[in-house]
Amino acid sequence: MRFRLARLCQGAVFFLLASCSSGGSQSTSTLRSACGTPETYAALKSIVFEEARKQFDGDVKFINSFEQGFTVTIDAPVPISISEDIQRVECRGRMILGVPAANYEEFGRDKALVQDVTYSAQAASNGSGFVYELGGFSTALDRILIAASSIAEREQAAINRQREELEKAQGRSAPKKKSASGEDFSGNLIN
Repeated sequence: MRFRLARLCQGAVFFLLASCSSGGSQSTSTLRSACGTPETYAALKSIVFEEARKQFDGDVKFINSFEQGFTVTIDAPVPISISEDIQRVECRGRMILGVPAANYEEFGRDKALVQDVTYSAQAASNGSGFVYELGGFSTALDRILIAASSIAEREQAAINRQREELEKAQGRSAPKKKSASGEDFSGNLIN
């Protein structure tokens, strides 16, 4: 799979995903149905999480974990335009990103992130399937990034606490060692 970035005149950001599916010329009904297929939902999910990985300033293992557990559907997918000459359908709908139960806390106990989006499916010029675009998902993306940051911060705080406890335990039990000049290794005189 490959992703590309395209900017529109209004500054909206869309992400493209080339998908491998049966190719060839698509009929109007096939293009229309592309708005609501499981393949389309999987492609849109990939776009969301690929952008999250690009924007996340930290270990992407948290983003990867979310991606594995999230589900994506589109409520009321509607084709808003079909261009048979370029084999493209523009769609809109309400994207529902189902939050994994293990992550409800990070998402304010929300079971889903819901956002109205626009997206399109266009037959790839090489006949390898569809190329998908997704726009209008910034609020859902922000929630994913905030949740991943929150988990990363908690994990780092726990690591720091463990490190401090270990250092304290080692500091209490280890006697100070003297150098030949009667100083400890920090330069302080030991009586």
